[in-house]
Order: sequence, then structure tokens, then C-alpha cells
Amino acid sequence: MMKKTLFSLMTIALMAVVCVGFSACGSDGDDNGGGSSSGLTGVWKRTYKYEIKYTKDASGQWVKSSEKEKTYGDNDGSEGYLFESGGMAKLLYNVLADGTYKVEEEFKYKVEGGHLYMWELDDRDEDGWEDVGKITVSGNTFEMQEEEIDGNYKKVSTKRYKKVM
Repeated sequence: MMKKTLFSLMTIALMAVVCVGFSACGSDGDDNGGGSSSGLTGVWKRTYKYEIKYTKDASGQWVKSSEKEKTYGDNDGSEGYLFESGGMAKLLYNVLADGTYKVEEEFKYKVEGGHLYMWELDDRDEDGWEDVGKITVSGNTFEMQEEEIDGNYKKVSTKRYKKVM
């Protein structure tokens, strides 16, 4: 009876170690904006934008002043990104579903803690990384949530992109 109990406990302990080992080697969601940028590599076309604007009232509370929503079809030119695997990227405009685009500017990028950071190449700042917003990548869809505050004005936007190349 003692041997059977000891064997059972050792089996449970071994299974716990194996499970921990497998979880350490598995995907931890980095491609969803956790740290790795490999899920971003490619050309992305904006397909959707939802924007809410706020202003502060007399008591200092944020009050919604406007909201708008826009969907971009395959034939509609929209903004986008080209993310390269080496940490370089391009902000694009007039991106079409066939993958054609025009380049607006180039920058370095990184993903940390679920946020996209960009550094403009002509930026002379010592710490030029700008938090662009929270991102998630799921298959061929990339979504970014941004919040900009300037004094008594705040804009919160959600942008969705589709991978076209």
C-alpha cells in the first residue's frame, strides 16, 4: 500500500514538472503584442476606424463631444504599415487590397508589453520611442487602440488593419 501511494505521488510530481516544462516552451502570446514583432511582419491596410473625441467640462470631467466610425473597402485607399522583420517599418498611405501603396515615412519599431513603439528616423532625441498604442495581432488582423490627450482635449481611437502581403 505504501509503495502504491509513493508511486502515485511521484507520478503526480513528474506530471507537474512536465506540464511546467511544456508551458515554458510554448507560445506565450508574444505575437499578440507581448514582445515579439514576428506576427506584424508584412503589409497592413486599415479596414476600420472608430474614434471618440472628448473635452473637459467645467468640473474637469471628460465629456464625449463626438464620435465617428469608418469602414474601408478593398478598393478604398487607406493608411497602413509595412513592418519588416529587422525592426524597421514604413508608414504607408493609399494602401489597396492588392498590396500596392505609397510610403509616407520610415521609422524603427518595437513591441513591448502589448504596446507598439515607434522611433522616427529623423528624431534626434536620446529616447525617441513613442508609445503608439496597445496592439493585438490575431492571424491576418492587427488592431491598435490609441489615446491622445492634449490639455482639455482627448481622442480615443481603435484602428483595425488587414494583412494584404
